[in-house]
Amino acid sequence: MRLSGEMFTVTVVFQVKAGLNQGFLTLMRSAISATKQEPGNIEYLLSVDESDSQRYILQEIYQNRQAYEAHTETEHLAQLRTGLSEFLSQPPTVYRGTAI
Repeated sequence: MRLSGEMFTVTVVFQVKAGLNQGFLTLMRSAISATKQEPGNIEYLLSVDESDSQRYILQEIYQNRQAYEAHTETEHLAQLRTGLSEFLSQPPTVYRGTAI
């Protein structure tokens, strides 16, 4: 893995409605599997917050911004975006940046 300022990172925080964790995870697993196959994807890791079992953190790392931009045009991301609303109690919080 390259450690350079060219890498592009995204962190997304999801707050899932009570009782809908399994449905959320099923939807996410499909997107995770497909995204890990994309050229330019280095990491796509979903974690559950230790202090709040309804909060999930998605950490994404791409070789560069262009790889991320290509990711945003995929069918599996479109399907994920469409399906997420039924599981979330609020819109996700998204942080984007370039590795330093």
